[in-house]
Amino acid sequence: MARLRPSEVRERVLEEHVALRKAMEELQQLVVRAEREGDEPSRVELKTECVGLLRTLHRHLDFEDRLLEPTLRAIDAWGPIRADRLRDDHRAQRRELDRLAERLGDPANTAGQCAAMVRTFLEWFARDMEEEERDILHRELLRDDAIATNIFTG
Repeated sequence: MARLRPSEVRERVLEEHVALRKAMEELQQLVVRAEREGDEPSRVELKTECVGLLRTLHRHLDFEDRLLEPTLRAIDAWGPIRADRLRDDHRAQRRELDRLAERLGDPANTAGQCAAMVRTFLEWFARDMEEEERDILHRELLRDDAIATNIFTG
């Protein structure tokens, strides 16, 4: 695969974020249903769909590791620091994904308990995506042109 320009990397990651938000909104609807109905079928459906989303999120993190991390490393003098931060964030996110999957696997949890766990996770992950978009995926950082500083005026 040809090396993508930073703006192309940005667009691809943001496109995935749009799809992830849609999937998260759909899961949020199941959270509301599980809270309302509180029965075993709603708990099982919530768990099944959440585990599917967790797999998708793992794939997304892998995608960002392959595409975004090397782009960040090469973008400017701060690139390696940003890339290391991204890697650390992804490590923490993977731990949370795995922790939620494990907790959802506990048959002792009621539909309401599962809904609360998933709701908390969705809120956390949405905030984390917003932070990534603000700090790493903004247009001024992932741009294709070289940023030239005027040597006389800075």
